[in-house]
Amino acid sequence: MRLELLGCTVLCQSQLGVEDGTIPDSSFTSSSSLQSAGFQADRVRPGCIGFLIMDHSHLLSVDREDNWIQVDFGEPTRISGLILESWTLESYGCTYGFYLKHRTSNDSTGWISIRNNYGNEAFLPTEGVPVFYCREERTTSFFSQSVLTQFIRMYIAHIDLISSQTCAWMKFDFLGCRRHLQTARTCQTLHAEGYLLDDTYEIDMDGLNQGQLPFQVFCNMSTGTTIIHHDGEDSFKIGEPQSRAITYNIDVQQVISVIENSLSCQQIVRVVCPTTNLTASPSPLTSQPFKWGARNGEIMPNWGVPTGKTGCDCGLTDECNADHQKCNCGYARNRSHWDYDEGILTDKDALPVTLIKSDTIEELHVTVGALICKWKHPSSGNM
Repeated sequence: MRLELLGCTVLCQSQLGVEDGTIPDSSFTSSSSLQSAGFQADRVRPGCIGFLIMDHSHLLSVDREDNWIQVDFGEPTRISGLILESWTLESYGCTYGFYLKHRTSNDSTGWISIRNNYGNEAFLPTEGVPVFYCREERTTSFFSQSVLTQFIRMYIAHIDLISSQTCAWMKFDFLGCRRHLQTARTCQTLHAEGYLLDDTYEIDMDGLNQGQLPFQVFCNMSTGTTIIHHDGEDSFKIGEPQSRAITYNIDVQQVISVIENSLSCQQIVRVVCPTTNLTASPSPLTSQPFKWGARNGEIMPNWGVPTGKTGCDCGLTDECNADHQKCNCGYARNRSHWDYDEGILTDKDALPVTLIKSDTIEELHVTVGALICKWKHPSSGNM
């Protein structure tokens, strides 16, 4: 474990016991597809012979949900990165590259993807770029955010083989620490106690051993913000009047507790509309074509404009590309180029966004940003 001399900041980068045997063979399992491809628990450890990731018959099964290796750490453990050690059959002249995606669970049933700083699914050894091996090599990579988990699954997301021989082999160990960071009421409390690393922490807004259970959030100690992610941060399509729920990584009541204990909160909402070439002009909508759902289920017509108003920013000044309409998108008109409407929602009494509702026949591409809540930070004055 390496200590950085910034208060009590701890960088968890120690090997967690795959290589030295601290984690027993019984803690490793794999999907049936990898078992048939040659997986053996006693060969995952660096320094051993290695195990076959896949042979020719499994080459086409890359990025399928049934290709995974699972590790049980025995208790909630903070994971920050991964060591990969390749092993090649040089007599076959195999050169290959691959990257992996990872999911975590505390009960081995519900799985959550590890994501990068942009909210997208993270890949290692590098962000979506395969690292190529032509001999025995060892690489170390880190996630953009550490995670606290008992179980982790590695999925083979991509593999390139520069050879007629499909012989991809690999061994690994995880990096992190078993010394747990304490649970505190808020990110601000942790910062005041010397935790200065931007990372995922466990907080308990109403105090330990009472009320709500502790839950995990990302604390940006540099900016003084608490960040909560959800499943709508990647662009999704909606249209032909329908609704799409937004599901958070924690319970909505826990989200609300963060909001109510913050100075301010915000979420960015963005809708993109593609080009259209309609053969007939439908009757224009007289209402807001897309809306969002507040915490209490109320459907809100303000797309970034103040609560109580309707429409988008361009509608307040009558500058939308759709003449005399409240937004650029959603009015089922001919459009020669892609357009968009974006706004920032800041009403703490209504956040978080729980739903996106479309009332238009247009296909819309929607993105909802992570919830970002501000707390009093020493570098930001009285805020």
